[in-house]
Amino acid sequence: MLKDETDTWAKGQQDPSNLVSNYFSGIFQSAVSSEMLRLGIAPSAGDPFADQAHLAAPFEMIEVRRALLEMNPSKAPGPNGIQAHFFQFGWPAVKKSLLDLPNHLLPIPIDIKAINQTFISLIPKKDLVEHVPDFRPISICNNTYKLISMLIATI
Repeated sequence: MLKDETDTWAKGQQDPSNLVSNYFSGIFQSAVSSEMLRLGIAPSAGDPFADQAHLAAPFEMIEVRRALLEMNPSKAPGPNGIQAHFFQFGWPAVKKSLLDLPNHLLPIPIDIKAINQTFISLIPKKDLVEHVPDFRPISICNNTYKLISMLIATI
């Protein structure tokens, strides 16, 4: 059982999953606050894609290999059950597939849903948890998704 923001135990229509979803949706949203505007930290009105042609360049084998080796081989597997160790140890057999994946998927992201599955788990921050903020969310992503994220981050 969890308490809502009024310190009342959730019951009936106030399903705990709704409390959790509403809480984390609220804190993980992007919004321009009045304080940001006051400080002059507003979204740019310019073209966000100007001078970004290098982003369309295909990844090279060395980039994929480097990103893969930076991954912790024994971290928890994602929803597909595969750890980074599998790809690192089996590099000779999987390297072409791992190179083809971001190079085919990013220009036309039709099937990204297939690798974008993530488990989200709530870890208690203290022994007695009563409110949603008493939890820390962690996400467990597929390693292929992590690999593509790492490649994009290095552009």
